[in-house]
Amino acid sequence: MKGARAQVKLVDFTHVLDGNGVIDHKFLGGLCSFINFIQDILESSDNSNQTDTSRSENGH
Repeated sequence: MKGARAQVKLVDFTHVLDGNGVIDHKFLGGLCSFINFIQDILESSDNSNQTDTSRSENGH
């Protein structure tokens, strides 16, 4: 699936009112955690694909 792309949209339902320009650090922390989570999944997927490829090349 090299070159596959996804579009992600995120809605913060906990805030109904405008933040008046104040940065929501809890939201940003959660977003960073989500990004790291997705990166870990992609990296583990890449690593397992490389392992599968090397096994098939070695006849195992």
